[in-house]
Amino acid sequence: DLLMEVSNMNTSEKFAFFKIRDAMDYKDETLSNIVVEQKDFTNYEKKMFKLGTKSLIDKKLIARVKRGLYQINPYAVIPTDFDRARNMWVELLAKI
Repeated sequence: DLLMEVSNMNTSEKFAFFKIRDAMDYKDETLSNIVVEQKDFTNYEKKMFKLGTKSLIDKKLIARVKRGLYQINPYAVIPTDFDRARNMWVELLAKI
């Protein structure tokens, strides 16, 4: 699941992942158009982003649609046992 993946990410992967996350447009419910503007990145940040995205693509957590446009794997966001997680959440809310 995504939380486990994030906890195991190296520095460049985390940098890239959080830049992509920060660029997400939550109005687009599909989260299919994630544009990461790199024009204000330092050379070091550009290198970190490139290394991180390559690794995240290899892990199938993101996909590069075209230059500067990425998509997060929607299956990575969903817990492995979604029904169980949802039921636990509903039960917890019922107790509050």
